[in-house]
Amino acid sequence: MNLTYRGISYTTTSTPVKTSDRPIIGRYRGVVLRFTAPQALASTHVQLSYRGATYRR
Repeated sequence: MNLTYRGISYTTTSTPVKTSDRPIIGRYRGVVLRFTAPQALASTHVQLSYRGATYRR
């Protein structure tokens, strides 16, 4: 998808998100809503650094 911000054009890429198989049904202001929630991602630990101190998240 091509986007433009303040006169500068750039291309974006989207990553697919896995969703749950069964829909979630809710109600908002009297209207029934049906949607699927994203699945939880596998926890991956990333080693980060801030001002020379390294930590894992």
